[in-house]
Amino acid sequence: MIIKMLDDLLEEEADTIRSKGYDRAAELLVCRRPLIERIAERLAISGKLEQGEVLALLQETEPQSR
Repeated sequence: MIIKMLDDLLEEEADTIRSKGYDRAAELLVCRRPLIERIAERLAISGKLEQGEVLALLQETEPQSR
């Protein structure tokens, strides 16, 4: 779907959007690394996670003050 959205843009504009998307994805992986590692550890042990387990992991990592 995203690729189709970029079809109508100039190549330079599409490249800019792709680059920003890549940068944002990399940023999220870095800042969420502890959560990703905990999920990976749980998956390595049990092979699957139920919705409640994922939600519990997400709640553990939410900032205390919003």
